[in-house]
Amino acid sequence: MTDVAPDAATVQDLATLIRPLADRTSPHARTSADYLTDGAHDELPEYIQQVISMCEEVLITSAGKPAYDAHRELQALTACHVGPGERDSFGWLTAVLHTPGGMVVFG
Repeated sequence: MTDVAPDAATVQDLATLIRPLADRTSPHARTSADYLTDGAHDELPEYIQQVISMCEEVLITSAGKPAYDAHRELQALTACHVGPGERDSFGWLTAVLHTPGGMVVFG
């Protein structure tokens, strides 16, 4: 039994959404070392807000932990990878999606 809603986004959906960042064809793409999420969430471009929302839905479990299987699947599909952002003694506080077109902090 799964705890994923039938209309929930999938890793494939996320791979499709971030393809412009992975291919550096997005107008929001920068360099791989640039954060695309600097500033208040509601002031970010709508596309980046969508990426953040889908990352949170797909790459974090319902228990708030990293969904490592989804991370590996996304990397296999896009060559983008997910790693920890801020951490404390309990684990990840935020995560970072690393793409050729920049980094997206989520979580």
